[in-house]
Amino acid sequence: AALLLVQAAVLAAEGWASRVPPVSLWGPAALFILTTASGSFQSFQGELVKDPAGGQKMSRRDSQGTTRRLMGCIRSLPDHVPPSRGEIQAFANYFGSGGELLGVYACGVRFKTNHQGQLYIAVTGDGSSARICFRGLTFLRNALEFDFTIDDLSDVQRKLGAEDAAVLVLKRPTTLRGHRHAVSELHIKVGEHGIHALTAVFTRARQQDDEDEASTDSDAADTDPAPPTVCSSIRSLVDVGDDGEPWAPVLEVRIPRLPMGPIAEDLLSEEWGPDALMCQYYDALGATDFASANFEDDSEGAQQVHLRELNFVTPVPPAPLCPRFTKVTANCRIAMRDGAVTIEFSCISHDVPFGDNFVVQDRLELTPVDGGEAVRFNKSSRVIFLKSCGWLKSKIVSNSMSAGAKTGDVFLDTLRRRCPPTPARRSPGRGSVECATCTGRVWELQRRTTLFQRDWRSPFLPHDGDKRWRWVNDSYLQHRWMRSMSRDAAAAADSPPLDAGKHWRPVGRWVVVKDGSPDPEGWQYGVDFYRSAVHWKGTSTGCHCRRRLWTCAFSEASAGDGGP
Repeated sequence: AALLLVQAAVLAAEGWASRVPPVSLWGPAALFILTTASGSFQSFQGELVKDPAGGQKMSRRDSQGTTRRLMGCIRSLPDHVPPSRGEIQAFANYFGSGGELLGVYACGVRFKTNHQGQLYIAVTGDGSSARICFRGLTFLRNALEFDFTIDDLSDVQRKLGAEDAAVLVLKRPTTLRGHRHAVSELHIKVGEHGIHALTAVFTRARQQDDEDEASTDSDAADTDPAPPTVCSSIRSLVDVGDDGEPWAPVLEVRIPRLPMGPIAEDLLSEEWGPDALMCQYYDALGATDFASANFEDDSEGAQQVHLRELNFVTPVPPAPLCPRFTKVTANCRIAMRDGAVTIEFSCISHDVPFGDNFVVQDRLELTPVDGGEAVRFNKSSRVIFLKSCGWLKSKIVSNSMSAGAKTGDVFLDTLRRRCPPTPARRSPGRGSVECATCTGRVWELQRRTTLFQRDWRSPFLPHDGDKRWRWVNDSYLQHRWMRSMSRDAAAAADSPPLDAGKHWRPVGRWVVVKDGSPDPEGWQYGVDFYRSAVHWKGTSTGCHCRRRLWTCAFSEASAGDGGP
């Protein structure tokens, strides 16, 4: 401080006052004096600062050096892909905003059954170590999730003969929440890129530990380690919820005379024989080498929940660069409560291009209605991307939704075969036999040229894709009942030009669902064609796009395929 004061006096005496006011030099001098008096200047010397708890924490310089070293060992990998903005935001939402995300990798964790999700490698909030986080998307409400630092690992063991698999060995057994047995290792399948990143981070952390041990005093080694805590770093089987990706309704059918009791008993049985409903369903899909493994009873209270892993080989629809068959791992969750059954599938196709980068999820709901006289069958689907697939994303979603509609029809036919025989049809004067019914849904989409015009018409921009058909399903893809009509003819129609085929006949006419919209014609307005309802409003001010929903009831004309 004295040197700065002397320097200020000398500069003022040499005539610097004409160019630099002497008062400007008093600011740095005062700041220097205050920081020195308060003792905070020691952090700039790279010294350790005592925290109130009596422990030691890393200095700013050392933590920044550790952060740079961890970032360097990840980013220097030749196959490193920086995380996207969406992945950074997702990591902050799931695990907190502390630290910096270094990499995201599609990963599978073997814990009783296979959990597919994303592995995150990040720097801790204080920059002292690396975080290894995983968030599974396999069982929706029962997804595996853990978060621990690299210091919690004693080893990362590569599996012999597998370039994309490893075992994370924990330093001490840890009891996962909701489980009685402690976990001492985690078997993961994260791909070659992820294995390289994990190995690089763990090796760098080991080197840092060796350097720290060499520089510490001998009596520091006698310090007792922190007592182990149960489940301090791993959280498991949490309620993931909707994960932000909306479900797209695929099928809604009312099936009369379906015996719900025997079907629920069949689905919840521990062993599935050749006559089981799911075995017959996959046989109808043409699947081979079907095997059910890793059965687990996860029931709680009045809700029965069974988890199991399915492995099979299924045909692949003809597509460029795709094989004729692919191996599939499907995690199945079957839950029953109050007589209603919900079946959830999360499927990974291993042999198709980018197959390990996305998960196709299906939800099948069987709910008794009309006092048990009928069952309402709902199917919805969605695709969750673990890693970017580039320009193929829209094609993957389109093909997955089309396949979901076809598999929904197959499951519906499998259920119909469980119905008791249909009584002989009566004459028109004496009544008729009740048939299965369904509700057709179709969205009408329109776009206008500018905000100052009212020339609403079928979407016309090149990136609109299937929306240019005007009449689309809930995923904004070409509706499956648009059979032989051209796109221009469909775009010119003023009411849904859908052909349900010979198996379904309409009951009434197509009507617009206004659903509380202030627009007299039922239109909803938005700046783009979003699928979530929160982005739509009832006025056209400032909006280029609009949509409205049409529905129509159908009854089964004869047994066979079909359904909206």
